[in-house]
Amino acid sequence: MDGKTVRRYLDLLEGLFLVRSLPPWSRNAGKRLVKAAKVYWRDSGILHALAGLADLEQVLGHPLCGASWEGYCIEQIIGSLSPDCLVSHYRTHAGAEVDLVVETPAGEVLAIEIKRTLSPKLTPGLRESLETLRADRGVIVIPEGEAYPLSERVTATGLWAFLKSLQ
Repeated sequence: MDGKTVRRYLDLLEGLFLVRSLPPWSRNAGKRLVKAAKVYWRDSGILHALAGLADLEQVLGHPLCGASWEGYCIEQIIGSLSPDCLVSHYRTHAGAEVDLVVETPAGEVLAIEIKRTLSPKLTPGLRESLETLRADRGVIVIPEGEAYPLSERVTATGLWAFLKSLQ
């Protein structure tokens, strides 16, 4: 399929609020960054239906489960932010990444990584990303639980506890 046709379809899906196109972080970092937007289904139920997943057991056993969780979390987080915040994603060609970068009007940079595990680890890629982004803090969002520190600047927290902290 022609790239222009794909772009038109993506634009249509975005205009219908079915997908979100998250732009790449774009400061001059001196690194080779992935410059493509990340595209998420805004409604994970539609994603599950299109994949033929009828119940939670099927969702949890499917390769799309992680992407579905990530898209769901991103929608919930962005919906809880001030409209003045800038959002993007960050990824290098070497594989260091942050799922969601939030830049507030006050200049704070928040690096958010989304994981399906209940026991997240602070990876070298996340550490590198925090430094490159000059993030004030990092958050690893997991399915449940209260916030607890993984390092001086990074906490792990359940999605609902994190959303509550944004209010």
